[in-house]
Amino acid sequence: MYELTILGNKVCLVADSLGGSIESGLPRETCPSCGQADCVNECDGAQGADENNTESEEDAIGRQRYNAAVDALESILLAHACAGIKVDEPAYVAGLETALDAFSNNF
Repeated sequence: MYELTILGNKVCLVADSLGGSIESGLPRETCPSCGQADCVNECDGAQGADENNTESEEDAIGRQRYNAAVDALESILLAHACAGIKVDEPAYVAGLETALDAFSNNF
């Protein structure tokens, strides 16, 4: 079991060679109208959406790409832990933090 802090966010992993699970507190960008991370800018009032959604299509795509990148990073982290890589090493965690910073700067 690993308990990591990545950019101030807690990530817990349970892993072995057969698989594992992850509970992640890594932040996702949310739709400004409905507050859902998985919204594709097509929310409606049933989701608590604001009728005055000012998010551009470009911003929505960037948000979705950022969230997909965070999902991918978590999958790689879990796969590495399952493969026996010591994901709690300071250099490894620093690499994860650098990747998350890059996601923020590029999406």
